[in-house]
Amino acid sequence: MSSKVTGVRELVDSFKKARKDIEKQCVQIVSANAFEGRNEAVKNAPIAFGKLRQSIGIEISSDKLEQSVVANADYAPYIEFGTGGKVSVPSEWAELANGFKGQNFSKDDILERLRNWCRLKGIDEKYAYPIMVTIFREGMRPQPFMYPAWQKVKKQFSRDMVNFMRNA
Repeated sequence: MSSKVTGVRELVDSFKKARKDIEKQCVQIVSANAFEGRNEAVKNAPIAFGKLRQSIGIEISSDKLEQSVVANADYAPYIEFGTGGKVSVPSEWAELANGFKGQNFSKDDILERLRNWCRLKGIDEKYAYPIMVTIFREGMRPQPFMYPAWQKVKKQFSRDMVNFMRNA
């Protein structure tokens, strides 16, 4: 006596195809939300020379299922979180922000950047040094651009994934 099960190979093949389709749709959702997050961060970023906005991009993992919006300008965290006594870090980002704590630029570098900023804004360069001293003494207020983008996109991403799972 024997029994024969047929169609197992076809069933396995259909599962493999379904997995590929699901992965493809997930990549599309992740990509669309990463792109939107990047656009929001660029829109939110303050403009001086445009370098901060130009530095905002997307890092993509090899399987494309992980995509991160990043700001590669070396001063981006100080714009996002502020400096000195004016630092403000959302609790969800405390660990991320701690990674930038204590990074220092030389005074000469900061002064040169402030001189460039003064020229751009039509301010006499002689004010660059007093501005620098004020920043060192009082800190610089945060101008969040990444966190508001992340808040907006994480809600949309959750909705997109829930809709996908409901319709899968």
